[in-house]
Amino acid sequence: MILVFACVIIGHQLVFLLMRRRFDPFDVRTLIDVVLLTMWVYAPLTDRSLRFSLENDLSFSFTTLLGIVSLYIGLHLPIWKRQTASIFQSRAPILHMQWLWLTLFLASTLLLTYQKIQLSSGDIWGYLTGDRLSAYQVFLTEEYRGSISGRIISFTQPILLLWLAIALERKRWMQASLLYLVLFAGIVLIATVRLPIIILLLIPVYYYYRSRNRPVTIPATLICVSVFVLLMFVLNIWRSSGLRDIQNIDFSGRGLFNSIELNFNPIRGYEKLWQMHANGQMHYEYGLTYLYVPLTAIPRALWQNKPQVSMEARWTTYLFGQHFAVADEGWGVWTFTVWGEGLVQFGVVGIFLNLFLYGILIAWMENKIGRSPRFSLIWFYYSILAATYLRSSFTALAWTILWVFLALGIFYYSSAKIRKPNISRCHQHLDAGF
Repeated sequence: MILVFACVIIGHQLVFLLMRRRFDPFDVRTLIDVVLLTMWVYAPLTDRSLRFSLENDLSFSFTTLLGIVSLYIGLHLPIWKRQTASIFQSRAPILHMQWLWLTLFLASTLLLTYQKIQLSSGDIWGYLTGDRLSAYQVFLTEEYRGSISGRIISFTQPILLLWLAIALERKRWMQASLLYLVLFAGIVLIATVRLPIIILLLIPVYYYYRSRNRPVTIPATLICVSVFVLLMFVLNIWRSSGLRDIQNIDFSGRGLFNSIELNFNPIRGYEKLWQMHANGQMHYEYGLTYLYVPLTAIPRALWQNKPQVSMEARWTTYLFGQHFAVADEGWGVWTFTVWGEGLVQFGVVGIFLNLFLYGILIAWMENKIGRSPRFSLIWFYYSILAATYLRSSFTALAWTILWVFLALGIFYYSSAKIRKPNISRCHQHLDAGF
């Protein structure tokens, strides 16, 4: 059965390769296929429990496979082929309030970092070099004090990425370097997950190839993948044990492969939910997870009795009685994949619906911003996140896209308001001249 999964995923990529006539590792469909291969080919080969489920439970394996097909249908549905006019297809916005957004990002980042330092070690050096997960656990239990700062950071980050892309387009190298350093330092200061750090490290590579319109060669792709795996390995030790344990890293092949097995195997949560479904023990939510998406925007500091809107946190708490639960790789929030999230909503039909909506949402986002050089860095950053969210939930993707477009919409709206008075003044000067 693993071979069938491999054939479907690789076959999809080969068909897409023939259509494009060149290999593009940065394309969101390529990224999705890579994530699918790690989830449904590599993970079963290294995990006996998952391999047993795929080979012996045909309903489990075929439902999962049809979920992948539903994802592909959503990705390739030709409803977004025609560009629609919107503010995002207009000319570049006036960068008039950019320093306000930069100040908000810096202030919120420093405030959030200060709050975490106060709640963990009380020492900035101890926070920077110590493990992040234990500090994050303490931080979550302290009345969600950083939720407002976190929302502001998530809101301003796409605006700064847009500003960075415009600065690079206009060859303002000093401004672009400053923005990149601010973004990278800010993410490192507050990060509890590894992927945003790695994506920011890849931005110079992405810009180099895109600015010269050069295809990324397969050897260069293999080098990037090797560096990516190594960074995932090192950053995982940093966030769970601190910098002091990096000097004791086991760089042997066995150590790296053990790390890969843990990092790319989020399927145990989905297996657990499937067993509950098969045994008639599942408490279905009947679409509740979709209703919770807009509620994510409200900081918990403003709504103390806010429900657990995150599917991962909600079901980790339901199954294990606490927000953080112990797993083989340590304690943390369990992931249940987009398959598990759909199963919890409407059973097997929910899996197909959830993955179909997942594909449609990514295709819609690509249609809006994925084909414009102005949004190249935003699309690069969030398309990688979108591909990896297959390991977590559809609602994580929906909330991220909603927040990005809200930020860009407000930014463009404020730019348009500034542009109109400037145009009016120009007309007044022309009239006075006549």
